[in-house]
Amino acid sequence: MASDDSYLRSLSSLSCGLLDGLCQAEDDEEFSAEEQLPEPEEEAPESDEEDFAPRVVKPVSTPTPKKRVAVSRDAIETFKEHLRKGLAVTKHCSNGKTKPRVLFCDDACMKLGWQQPNGTPAKNTDLLPLRSVVEIRAGVEVDKQGSREDPKGRTLMGTPTLRKCIDGTSARRVFSFIFRDRTLDLEFSTEEECRRNLRLFKVLVAEASK
Repeated sequence: MASDDSYLRSLSSLSCGLLDGLCQAEDDEEFSAEEQLPEPEEEAPESDEEDFAPRVVKPVSTPTPKKRVAVSRDAIETFKEHLRKGLAVTKHCSNGKTKPRVLFCDDACMKLGWQQPNGTPAKNTDLLPLRSVVEIRAGVEVDKQGSREDPKGRTLMGTPTLRKCIDGTSARRVFSFIFRDRTLDLEFSTEEECRRNLRLFKVLVAEASK
């Protein structure tokens, strides 16, 4: 069991540099709410009459574009190979408990499953079709439905499962596959690994949905 777990962690670590080099931002990248461009300013029109009052400077309301990251075909194919062999993750359960698991896909990379680190099948052996994924939501993204239904009027993040067992320090290392009847909530070892896998899984879901 220890050797299998060590191998998976080593494989995950070795693949990080390669995948990061293949996933690059485009030159004309856009920016998200966390990386906003400074808003342009609009000065009041000049007047022929002398005016000693301070000029009014009004910010121009512009939509905040989202950051667009290009994912190369090589990065996607490399990720698929790693996923077929298995990715070491921490699975968050609806009862608030966490379990070390190995996330894997079928040969066509159209379905997801998980097993114990030693290769023993997990309790749930059903593979989940990627085409059935409604949303992939980061742990720091708003749960819109949950926020609307919250009796205290709070803005809720992540999923009900994640809210039971994560705190602010781990929220950026998790994301969830949202299905119509369940969620699959996963935590990765680093924020960087989580962001990269989130990006790549979104590509796989888009491909599976075609």
